[in-house]
Amino acid sequence: MMGFTLIERVSDEPGLGEYNCHMVLYNASTKEITNKYVFPLETDVMQLTEVNFDFAPYMVKNSTRAIGLRFHMDGPSKPNPFSEEKFYKFRLVLSCHLISVRVSF
Repeated sequence: MMGFTLIERVSDEPGLGEYNCHMVLYNASTKEITNKYVFPLETDVMQLTEVNFDFAPYMVKNSTRAIGLRFHMDGPSKPNPFSEEKFYKFRLVLSCHLISVRVSF
């Protein structure tokens, strides 16, 4: 399984980070897109610096598998540096879509 994310900025307003996150999972052996999902992401003045998949074996409701997506953001202040990580968990379903089951900050 391979994962791919595309972050699309949807606002040009200074100090406001509004994005659409497009997430796709691809099965290299069958050469098929198995899951896809699009969701909004807002960051205020924080700058989005990194996006990582977390393929740890998260289990939801007995044998249902979930994956994670981590967003790392840095604040604009140099004298008082601040960073934050947002973590989203997605349940894999057979209908070739991802459904968000938990969002933690």
